[in-house]
Amino acid sequence: MKQRKAGKVARRLSLNIGLLCSKTFDDAIFEELFEAKYGLHKKDIKKMNIKGVFQIWMHNGDYHGFPSRSCHAWTREGCKACPDFAAEHADISTGASASSTTGPSPSSAPTWGAEIMAGLQDEGWIDVRPGDDDPEAIELMHKLSKRSRKRWPEFAIAEPRLIGT
Repeated sequence: MKQRKAGKVARRLSLNIGLLCSKTFDDAIFEELFEAKYGLHKKDIKKMNIKGVFQIWMHNGDYHGFPSRSCHAWTREGCKACPDFAAEHADISTGASASSTTGPSPSSAPTWGAEIMAGLQDEGWIDVRPGDDDPEAIELMHKLSKRSRKRWPEFAIAEPRLIGT
């Protein structure tokens, strides 16, 4: 909103943290797919994650993994047009990637977000390491970002790819 100069609303934002995100799913996926096809009830789900596979952990300790492509029918409409996998305009963008299944979440912090992360590290709240330590995760972030940018609407201004006013 700051980039688009959204006025008073944008001035109220002091820190923008964005998530790496390729898509989200409509809540109907629980009843229409997981419950109907696999007998998994939403109330019994403890945790979910999507890393190339839609991962579900149940309260009873069971784990289920489903290919992401089997869930495409429940992709939210906005996600089909979203060009910003990496939250590139955020002060800090972070999230899981397929290559970081157990390790730390890759993050990027352009502008003053890097100062915030350095301060958090100095205080012992987070650990920070260079992206060069995980070239596979960085490569995947670039690949997914490039793919999502292809979704920019035709009516968007070419640079910096903002919606025209």
